[in-house]
Amino acid sequence: MPFRAYLPDQDFLLPPSLREWLPEDHLAYFVSDVVDQLDLAAIYAKYGEEERGQPPYHPRMMTKLLVYAARIEQQKLAYRSALLGLGVPGGDLADAADRVAEALSRALADKRGRWLLGGDHVSAACEYSLTGVDGGEVVNVRIDRTFIDTDGTRWIIDY
Repeated sequence: MPFRAYLPDQDFLLPPSLREWLPEDHLAYFVSDVVDQLDLAAIYAKYGEEERGQPPYHPRMMTKLLVYAARIEQQKLAYRSALLGLGVPGGDLADAADRVAEALSRALADKRGRWLLGGDHVSAACEYSLTGVDGGEVVNVRIDRTFIDTDGTRWIIDY
C-alpha cells in the first residue's frame, strides 16, 4: 500500500531542516528512535490494498506523533495512583507526581538519561526480580533497570 511520503530528514522551506528547530538532545529524537524499533506489521496489515481517495499518512510517522502527544505531564494521574500504592500520603501526591514528571522530563531531555533508558542494550530489563539466599535466609530483590553496555559492563540502576 502506498503511503504519503514520509521523509523525516527532508528539507523544508522554513526552516531549511527540522534539525534546525530542535536541539540535538530533544525528546522527539528519543521517541523517534524508540518507535523505529517497534514492529508495526499489525498496523500495516490493516491497510491492505484497498483503494482510498488519498494515500494515508505513514503509520510510523503517525505512531511517533501519538507517542509524543502522550506527554509525561498527561501521565500525572497514573503517577499519583502508583505513588499512592507505594504509600505516599494523599496530601503529598500532587507534589510527588510533579517531581516524578520533572525527573522523567530531565532524564529524557538528557543524552545520558536517554542512553540509560534506551532499548538497544544487551540483556536489558526493568523491574527485574531476583531471589537468593543471604545469611541462610531467602531474599527477594527487584532491580529497577539493568543492561550490558557495548564494552560488556553490566549496569544496575536504582532509581
